[in-house]
Amino acid sequence: MLEIGYQEMMMMVSVFFRVLLSASLGAIIGIDRVKKRRPAGIKTHALVCMGATLVMLTSEYLYLNFDGSTDIARLSAQVISGVGFLGAGTIMVTGRNQIKGLTTAAGLWFSATLGLAIGSGFYVGVASSMIILFLITRVFSLYDHYLQRNSYVMDVYVELDAKVPIGVILRQIKEQGCHINELDKIESHGTGDQLFHLSIGLNEMISHQKLIHAISTISGVNYIDEI
Repeated sequence: MLEIGYQEMMMMVSVFFRVLLSASLGAIIGIDRVKKRRPAGIKTHALVCMGATLVMLTSEYLYLNFDGSTDIARLSAQVISGVGFLGAGTIMVTGRNQIKGLTTAAGLWFSATLGLAIGSGFYVGVASSMIILFLITRVFSLYDHYLQRNSYVMDVYVELDAKVPIGVILRQIKEQGCHINELDKIESHGTGDQLFHLSIGLNEMISHQKLIHAISTISGVNYIDEI
């Protein structure tokens, strides 16, 4: 009788530890999103990760208590696909043709898979994933910014006065030794300005900042930003 009680106690401790661990690690992922003022912060990531853990624990419970007559992977498979819809809700295209929320969506999906791993007791995979996640969010992000700043292709969003032809911007770009890869006009929604998205190929002698400054000095350019 004492042995059964001990096993039950250890099982409860294990369940509590897994749920607590999943909520804590999910919150850690959410902290990075909050610092960057992105949607889906600490609470969302913690809940997704903890919920996935609970699903995995429930699958394990059903398998052990119903003589293996249930598929232990069925519920967890639904988590993987279901969280995809939640992540899709964080992705949006702004008025400046910027796509935002991809990293947040990926973070939510990762939180769910992390929760499943915790729920199944796969702690080696959990620890390894968190270490690599830290490298991705810290080291790789710095390298990503470096590559973007030094790329020979840049995308810009321009708001141009309605009376000014886009040709003046195109001439300025060519004078800087650069060329246009793509030019798209964006619907203005009644702002009065002409809105454009330009993909520009740069030469080796000009930086992103210098080209932005050269275009911004043109009369009639009300706003310009790299996207």
